[in-house]
Amino acid sequence: MTGLIQAVRKGHVNDIRQHFEEAGKRDGNGWTALLISVVENKPEATFLLAPLEQRLTNEASWSALMYAAYWGRLDCAQFLLGEVAMQSTSYLNGFCPGITALMIAVSKGRLELVTLLAPFEQRLVDSQGHTALWYAKALRDKQLIDLLDNEPSTHIDPPTAITPTLILAATIGDTQMAENLISQAGMSDLCGLTALMKAAQYGRHEIAQMLVQKEACSQDYHGRTALMYAAFNGRNDVLRLLVEKEQRMQDVRGRPALFYAIDNYHEDAALLLLNETDLRDDSGCTSFDLGAKRGKWDIAKRLLKKTSRFFEGLSATARRLRCEYCEAALLLEAHRRPVIPGCTLLMAHIILKDKSDFESYLHQIGRQDSAGWTALMFSVYTNQLEYVRFLLPFEAGLQTSRISPFAADISGGASALMVAAFLGDISSATLLAPLEGGLFNNRKETALLLALQEGRVECARLLADEAAVHEGDGRMHIEGIRRLVREQPDSLFKDVSSSCRYPGGGGHAEGTGEAGDAQPAPRPGPPVPDRAVVRAVGGPGARRAGLVGTPLRARSTWGTG
Repeated sequence: MTGLIQAVRKGHVNDIRQHFEEAGKRDGNGWTALLISVVENKPEATFLLAPLEQRLTNEASWSALMYAAYWGRLDCAQFLLGEVAMQSTSYLNGFCPGITALMIAVSKGRLELVTLLAPFEQRLVDSQGHTALWYAKALRDKQLIDLLDNEPSTHIDPPTAITPTLILAATIGDTQMAENLISQAGMSDLCGLTALMKAAQYGRHEIAQMLVQKEACSQDYHGRTALMYAAFNGRNDVLRLLVEKEQRMQDVRGRPALFYAIDNYHEDAALLLLNETDLRDDSGCTSFDLGAKRGKWDIAKRLLKKTSRFFEGLSATARRLRCEYCEAALLLEAHRRPVIPGCTLLMAHIILKDKSDFESYLHQIGRQDSAGWTALMFSVYTNQLEYVRFLLPFEAGLQTSRISPFAADISGGASALMVAAFLGDISSATLLAPLEGGLFNNRKETALLLALQEGRVECARLLADEAAVHEGDGRMHIEGIRRLVREQPDSLFKDVSSSCRYPGGGGHAEGTGEAGDAQPAPRPGPPVPDRAVVRAVGGPGARRAGLVGTPLRARSTWGTG
């Protein structure tokens, strides 16, 4: 490793200047100092090295600008416009040869970078003949499509020089430039960030001191303040400078600076912002709750302890602060169960098979944890049919977003019916099939296919009608089932397919009386949970309105689990 690369990694600007003679040299992986400065988000180093190393690529033929687009380094990208129109020559990160920085930015949904690069690379095509607009349409991003749909009539060359600005000075930490351009205070960049926000983001304390009286309390297009940028990046010196003026401000989603400190594991910064503990975002969550939902329970728990009163337990603190997700995490911990990010109290009580105070958590019906699991799915997984019956009208049709650590064997995109099919739970599957039949998970599998894969023949027979569902390529799902059971005894396929009433199965096609000679009747989609009802269920008038119904009145008949 060269002295120049070491200086870049450490962020020592003076050392970078002293090792300019090593420009162009590479580390053991073929990376230049400029490429490393982009990946590690060191815009001050990128600014210095761009004139010396731009257009040099790594062994995969990717340029620094391509990596800036891939990792979302807008501040670095503005110094690398001398690399526009460069194209890769090999496959990397799922991208084909001929890819450009603009195409990468589009694929990653980075609107600001697309805005920066579109004038210079919009007409280029990759090795498969695709333009940046094709990638935007594949992503189905209307903003990007609209931005790229108007191709410039003439070719535009990138600027050959960088214009000094106050925002640039704050980005690269040039105090003298900032002093000379202080009259530009109040201006913002493509994302709505001011020079003070840039100073907070990169920890430029001296520049922040110059700007705090002029730009404090400004917000970018997402409602973020300089204090939030300081909190997220752990810039405690700048944070102390800003906290008096900007504390208790919230972004467009209602999140204060405390949330940003927790979200990026900056506990020291969070301790300076505990005055924001009571603030809630648009979903009603405190910053501690958001930490618990987003898998940051360890830091949220330590901060919760800091706010505990004398002789007050953590659960009591969480209740006093009305941090429901923290309460759920503490409840699971108390029973030596792993904490599930985003688990509600309703879900926790179902997991623990604890039916006490069930009515207190009805307002949480319809919520999903961080992996997309619902209380209905947990009810199926823990074999509690009473809960399944009660939750079915409100949560049927919801699917997970990814694999959950709670049930790592079940693929993302699963429905409650798929959970039942995976486990071979006939009772739950019988209730769920009319409402969730025909859904696919992220691997294009139905509940029927999962049942067959797990050898749950009785469940598979119950779900046989899913064989008539069409896959994404237009084939009927029964073809996939045939492929699955090809190496299985032929009787297994016949046993299941005989229950199918639609073409391809041995049963009668619906409405004809003949086997397999008609198209299946249209299958209604899964119901969308009535959110108004879900909210009303937890309200004071729920029982009077009959929304709660028999399951709660028949509580004494519930099993002990």
